[in-house]
Amino acid sequence: MRRLIQIVFLWCLCIPIFAQAEGWPSQYKGVMLQGFYWDSYDDTKWSVLTNQAEELSRNFSLIWIPNSGKTSSFYHDQNSKSMGYDPCFWLDNNSCFGTEEQLRTMISTFKEKGTGIIADVVVNHKNGLNSWADFPNENVIGSKTGFNYSLTWDNTNFSGICRTDEANHNDGSPVKGKLTGNDDTGDDFDGYRDLDHTNATVQQNIKTYVNFLKNELEYAGFRYDMVKGFGAGFIQIYNNEAKPTYSVGEYWDGNYTNVVNWIKGTGYTSAAFDFPLKDIINYAFENNNWGALSNKGIAGDPNMSRYAVTFVDNHDTYREKSNRLDNNVLAANAFILAMPGTPCIFLQHWKDHKVELAKMIAARKEAGITNQSKIVSGKYYDGGYVTIVQGENKKVMVISGFPQGVDMRGYTKVSEGTPENPNYAYYIETETAKDINVYVKADQDPLYLY
Repeated sequence: MRRLIQIVFLWCLCIPIFAQAEGWPSQYKGVMLQGFYWDSYDDTKWSVLTNQAEELSRNFSLIWIPNSGKTSSFYHDQNSKSMGYDPCFWLDNNSCFGTEEQLRTMISTFKEKGTGIIADVVVNHKNGLNSWADFPNENVIGSKTGFNYSLTWDNTNFSGICRTDEANHNDGSPVKGKLTGNDDTGDDFDGYRDLDHTNATVQQNIKTYVNFLKNELEYAGFRYDMVKGFGAGFIQIYNNEAKPTYSVGEYWDGNYTNVVNWIKGTGYTSAAFDFPLKDIINYAFENNNWGALSNKGIAGDPNMSRYAVTFVDNHDTYREKSNRLDNNVLAANAFILAMPGTPCIFLQHWKDHKVELAKMIAARKEAGITNQSKIVSGKYYDGGYVTIVQGENKKVMVISGFPQGVDMRGYTKVSEGTPENPNYAYYIETETAKDINVYVKADQDPLYLY
């Protein structure tokens, strides 16, 4: 009897471990599409994306879409446009991108084809309905789950808003001096109200929200906006509640250690966008500084690549010239499509380079490249850089720039530079390549596959 009690006790101790959200699947082979850019109101309508489901699902396993909740501006004027980063309603998902019915149809259509839709979850801050801080209470009976989803806010003492929020000291604020929440646990966001994630009601409301997204609307996972704005541990709370298959945070920081520490701070319940690699990509591909690719960000760390979501540009970086990559765009996409991590292709790049990107995505899948694949070799040579990655089935090789004298025997060319984007070539290993070495010019060291 004592032995049985010990076994039951140990089993109970293990329950939280098994209940822990995983952040991102191991050995994941998929490629993600960011299905929007700033002001992509026509290209990103739910009905427009649904009509492209056949083509998109052939290439992408995940599609990240804008925040689907109703904004206060849309509530007052359905002709208004917003990308959703001024969130007001969480349970009403009728927006300028389409009705909630169209959203559900899009999600289910892609799901049937094996592609998951990623929700843009904006919980760092929130907008009022009519003023700075009057958050709407919401109550919805789920048509799928039958569950009663309810959100209630303290619009009297404003205990759910950080007292460090600018609304507490701005002379134009109708709630100046009235906010009673705790200090912000992250960076302040001037624009909308910073939510106090230490507040029990705020936490419960967010748990309700992410459950609604995951179980009622059937999103496959979450992209958390501006996670620098609140403590990483809260992501762990929310993900352990909803248990999304995929979670990725926007920790906008080019410092490798800072981003990795954020991932660890979530208890590994979330991946992060590889901003350190984004900075390297900008430096290398914008200026033909190929040697910079010896540093491969989080994706280049075999202990962390599972949690790296790589990208060349996103909606934020693309709209500002100082952050946007303007040179060798297709070459940069070729690079991330050969690398470990989960590549996220930007919609505008997909529209501009669909044919070549589709070839490389197909080759990545054929080779069996995963988010944890091994970088066999990566080295600078005269005029360029050669990266070889071992997939579950074959290797892929991506050439960035024009390295001289590379022997391509044993590889089949998949895609190569165009007149507008000349500085790359993408290869997949052929069946006869197992014992063939790839050499560069005779005066340089050989680049061995094994």
